[in-house]
Amino acid sequence: MKYSKLIDQKFREEILNYVNLKLPRIRKAKYDYSYYLNQFILVLTKLANWSSLTYVTNDNNKTFHYKSIYNEYIRWTNANIFAHVYELLLNKHYFKLKHLKKSKTFNLFVDTTFILNKHGCESIATHYEYKKKKATKVSIIADELGCVIGVHIPLNSNSHDVKLVTPTINNIVLKFNKTANIKLIGDKGYTSSDKFNINNKDVKIIVPVKKYKKKINKKINKKINKKVNMTVNKNINKKVNKKKVNKKKKVKKNTKFEHKLLRHRYIVEHSINEIKKAERLMLRKDKINSTFLSFIYLRLILILSNKTTKIF
Repeated sequence: MKYSKLIDQKFREEILNYVNLKLPRIRKAKYDYSYYLNQFILVLTKLANWSSLTYVTNDNNKTFHYKSIYNEYIRWTNANIFAHVYELLLNKHYFKLKHLKKSKTFNLFVDTTFILNKHGCESIATHYEYKKKKATKVSIIADELGCVIGVHIPLNSNSHDVKLVTPTINNIVLKFNKTANIKLIGDKGYTSSDKFNINNKDVKIIVPVKKYKKKINKKINKKINKKVNMTVNKNINKKVNKKKVNKKKKVKKNTKFEHKLLRHRYIVEHSINEIKKAERLMLRKDKINSTFLSFIYLRLILILSNKTTKIF
């Protein structure tokens, strides 16, 4: 049987061993789990449609319909296999990658994306660029190495980015030590005043500060002059206007250490682009969130296998 080259053989064996434990076969089946896994990867990367698997030839020149593969995929999603497998593989291979960098701190980056929606029934929202088209919002947390640690798809995709941070933190797969130093970094869409509980510790988001622009609108001055009584002297009017207009907000500036961390925000964007390279994830075709999310975890398994094979 021809195996797909996108997954390392060690990762393949670990996936199949986990599937045999969770979904044991009572009777002898015509097709192995390894063959189904190859077809899932083929749909994710190249075909992007189940109907393209109308008649698939096996090594023994046997044929079967694409619905048998689709039903097996739903069986794996109901058992939540892809998420559990990614959790096991990441906790096994992550700290080997982290040891090469020799850093004890964990810098986590947060960001959200929109994926265009074609057939989805859940978590529908309007796209920020194409307002007439539908989309789904996905929030992601990634590490310095580019490994995605947490994923969340909200039911209400029109919700603000700040509201999606706590559910993504609850969906974090990586297991931290108790003494781990964690720092969370975001864009200007997030607010620096909010605190979040990570590893039983309150952590603030590091956010770039907006610079105060010294601009006074002439329209504001006219509205203030109308409210003040005309009988009052002109000197009093000038003093009142100066007090109301020249009030400047005192904003705290970012430190040098925070500037260095904020420069590495591109890591999340690169990890999002790697997820979207799969044709099945460029445009959503799954009706339910669970089937769509299982494809995301399968894509993350492929990304993690490529990182480990390049280094080790």
